[in-house]
Amino acid sequence: MRRACLARLSPSCRTEKMDKERLEAFDEIAGGYRQFRPSYPESLFDELARYVSPIEPEGDGPLLALDVGAGTGIATQQLAHVLDRRWRILGVEPGAGMLEQAQAVDDPRIAFVRGQAEHLPVNDGAAALIMAAQVAQWFDRPAFYAEARRVLRPHGAIALIQNNRNWQTSEFLSAYEALLESSSPGYSRNYRAFDYRQELEAQGFTRIRVHQAEWIREMTGEAFLGMAHSSSKVAAAVRARGRALVDQAIWDLLATFGRDGTIEIPYVTELFLGEALATRAQAG
Repeated sequence: MRRACLARLSPSCRTEKMDKERLEAFDEIAGGYRQFRPSYPESLFDELARYVSPIEPEGDGPLLALDVGAGTGIATQQLAHVLDRRWRILGVEPGAGMLEQAQAVDDPRIAFVRGQAEHLPVNDGAAALIMAAQVAQWFDRPAFYAEARRVLRPHGAIALIQNNRNWQTSEFLSAYEALLESSSPGYSRNYRAFDYRQELEAQGFTRIRVHQAEWIREMTGEAFLGMAHSSSKVAAAVRARGRALVDQAIWDLLATFGRDGTIEIPYVTELFLGEALATRAQAG
């Protein structure tokens, strides 16, 4: 079991109990997630839209895009903004609390349903695009990639996005990550250090493209604290140490590194794109 888990793709690394606990943790932070989490650079969504622009509808129906692990719908709305009127977007979210927040989104082209990345509630070949933003690290990715190949039409697209705080260039963020590593059981700042390009190639996707954007989010101390508490990792630290101690430690860092009540948070956001080949069943 331990050796299998070192591969970081193996479904044996997860259990139903772990999945249930994770969903419960995200449900607890759903309100703060929608309020405090950052959006994604518009330039990367423009690249995504250009990548899928050659895809044409089949018949009279719309093109279907899936946002898998949609959360509260932050990336879903950004996707709808850059896709033209031929598209409809379906957000798929396993958590009841996150789904409730997402269903407050008012856009006639967007709908949300409860479902899992490894068992998508969509027919074979029905989707022209599958997106997963800031969430693929939680998936059983071999099962997710298999589902993506199943539900994507020939030459449909897959898009993976990750929004990482750039602790390598920020003394504040490096100290904050050290705080989490000492307070949140099992946490490592490198927990999203995956090579998605290599994974997509290994899973049979073609025409791989990678785009990156570096940007800075300026936040008040209160907003940063709110964002911190929208994280399942901080929630675990609170359970382990208590909210008062965690909050005080964060405020101490803000006082040390902040300026005039604000703090600059540098991000590196990456977009990984790939194209699905026709499966034997689709080709037949």
